[in-house]
Amino acid sequence: MQFTSQTSSSLGSILDAVKKPFVYAGEFLANGAHAQQTLPSQHRLRSAGGMFIGWVAMDKMRDYIFGVTQKSEGEYVEIPLAEVPPPFRFLYKSIDWNPHSDEPKEQYKKILYQFIPMIGASLGTIAGSMSAFGPVGPLSGQLGANGREGQFNNFTKSKTLNLLEADMSAQYAQAKTFRIMTALFGGFSAASMLNIVYGVMLNSAFVIANGARVFGFGGGLEMGNMGPAKAADALVSGVSHYVKAFEKGDKEALNKFSSIFEKRVLEPLFSIKDPKKQEEVRNLIKGLVEKSYETHKNLKAGELETAVAADMKKTLGTLDRATLEKLGLHLEDATLGKAFWPGAKVKEFLEKIGLISKEKTTESYMKRVLAHPQNAPQSGYAMGGVS
Repeated sequence: MQFTSQTSSSLGSILDAVKKPFVYAGEFLANGAHAQQTLPSQHRLRSAGGMFIGWVAMDKMRDYIFGVTQKSEGEYVEIPLAEVPPPFRFLYKSIDWNPHSDEPKEQYKKILYQFIPMIGASLGTIAGSMSAFGPVGPLSGQLGANGREGQFNNFTKSKTLNLLEADMSAQYAQAKTFRIMTALFGGFSAASMLNIVYGVMLNSAFVIANGARVFGFGGGLEMGNMGPAKAADALVSGVSHYVKAFEKGDKEALNKFSSIFEKRVLEPLFSIKDPKKQEEVRNLIKGLVEKSYETHKNLKAGELETAVAADMKKTLGTLDRATLEKLGLHLEDATLGKAFWPGAKVKEFLEKIGLISKEKTTESYMKRVLAHPQNAPQSGYAMGGVS
């Protein structure tokens, strides 16, 4: 085959087409938009693992308790006492059951025989889930566990919170009911059609706890799957990359940063719907970054980016009253826990039927935000509006 400039151009186009989705996915992940955990899907992995271990363990315990094991439908074989491990022999035939009897009392025992492994699966699911999110067990804090439960517990104990901490707490508290329902239906899902209910509860618990936006529901791909607190942390941590790109000639780098920050953090918190207001806030965010850049522009490469990132962590990383007023926003207008799947109307409905608590997830946390020393009212500004 003879290579010509046209052939080279065609190959280049093909390679670009192949490379494009991988680059897009890589940037999406590096941007912090999807990476909730160090290990992908570790919560589901641990929950499923806990379910399996719990099921198998209680399946064995069940056989020791009844003294029989089921080989097939209607076929039960007695287990000799010698085959039961010594620590569990006290359980041997603690329930006297005739699996071939049609008497009502024996049929109730049959139901119990079938039900016991489900209890183990439910407990295992809970343990697996807690190992991923909470300070429970030897693996907590390892293998990518994100410690979200521990973080939430610390915020719950604190008398004051910044706005992003309060929003994260509100989201996490809203998901409590769904986490309980997930655990309850976890065991059943392995042996019944209730796996559909389990899936709905599991996904709802996840997206609510993270203030998630599911693609197609109130956001699209650019929204990622994060709530404002997670988004702000990821973006502020990565602002140095935008500054570095700006220094290398990407004139749109700071515009990109301010646009994403406004979209993912401030729009959900302050219900910014007006395009003109959105653009105004984006320009003000860009102005904060540019001011920091000008202050530190005489620093060496590397030190400059670090200094700008430190400034943004103090301002955009906490969103105190002074910063918000620089952005033309008022702290009292913030609505906690609103970055919700699939939207505010569903959240309001769940509040009405009692599945999530409005009092615990909004008002109590907002009181702690207003009590924070960094949020003391500025001169000329009264609590609840402009004086």
